[in-house]
Amino acid sequence: MSRSHVARITLGAALAASLAFSALPAALAASSTGWRIVYRHGTTGTFSSYRAIAVSGAGHAWAAGGTGVAGYGSPVVAYWHNGKWSQSPMPRKAIGTVMAISADSASDAWAVTAGDVLHWHAGKWIVARTWNLSEGPPGPLKTGITAFSPTNVWVFGGGSNGLGTFRLARGKWTKVTGPGRDIFKASAASATDMWAIGGATAGSILRYASGTWRKVSDPKLSGLEFGSIFASSPTSVWVTASVSGGPTGFRLLHLNRNQWTAYPIPWSMSISTFGADGLPLGSISPDGHGGFWISTDNFSGPAWMLHFSGGRWSRVRIGSNPIVSTALIPGTRSLWGTGSIQTARNSDAVVWAYGTRK
Repeated sequence: MSRSHVARITLGAALAASLAFSALPAALAASSTGWRIVYRHGTTGTFSSYRAIAVSGAGHAWAAGGTGVAGYGSPVVAYWHNGKWSQSPMPRKAIGTVMAISADSASDAWAVTAGDVLHWHAGKWIVARTWNLSEGPPGPLKTGITAFSPTNVWVFGGGSNGLGTFRLARGKWTKVTGPGRDIFKASAASATDMWAIGGATAGSILRYASGTWRKVSDPKLSGLEFGSIFASSPTSVWVTASVSGGPTGFRLLHLNRNQWTAYPIPWSMSISTFGADGLPLGSISPDGHGGFWISTDNFSGPAWMLHFSGGRWSRVRIGSNPIVSTALIPGTRSLWGTGSIQTARNSDAVVWAYGTRK
């Protein structure tokens, strides 16, 4: 990303930078950020959106979401292979929007909708597990999935109307009890060491080690709601968070060994009325050279991508439609992103790209 196009600021110069960004014409900001829409999919008369992205390498990626009235209709997945995006056929009986997706290799990927667990196997999607939808649409909420192999998969559904946490091991699904029963989303340093956000209001940080989930206690985590989490190693974890009840107080937290450090985000953002899963801070992804990209949804204003590197913040405006999720392409400084773009009456699902793809 060109430094001439994106203002870099220290935390002490936040106000001046905010004014400077607001003066940028939308078209100029969008064209100079390095983020661009590279694939678009829509169905006439319906709302379509990609909500999740999984990348297994430079040659394989999956953008997943749904299409239908209010997003309840059918799952849709686009597949990056042989240098292009194309739609991947879904099982006819699969229902609901894909909320999360995970890939552990080019030949093994997993996704969750309101009612199903979907498995990419032998080059096609199958329904691997279906849950009871007696609660009515959109069914028990599923908010995350983490796959390590075809026989080692975690499904997360935190919140008061959530499914809970399930694990597939040795061909059997088991419901998790104890502190890990109410996880929203997780990030894995390895199959035996994971970090997660849990609790009814996304107010807890949890760690999975030695086969057990435990709550992480620290005064610097008190009173916060957490948005996304990324574990770069068992002792280096990054978390987005906010102080409940206002448009300011958003921050990026870093655990380095046993010490948490907070990096305040120098811009205010409006808060969703939809609870913890709707916080304006979205996914967090490494940028490939020591920094991080954080997606945002400002709800009442323009969409931005935040960048954090070396203790300093910058942001770039990408227009009026936010990027919902992002993922680094391994071994590069390039990323994929997902979201939607408004049409005259509905919306189309879109894939974003940043950097030079291989």
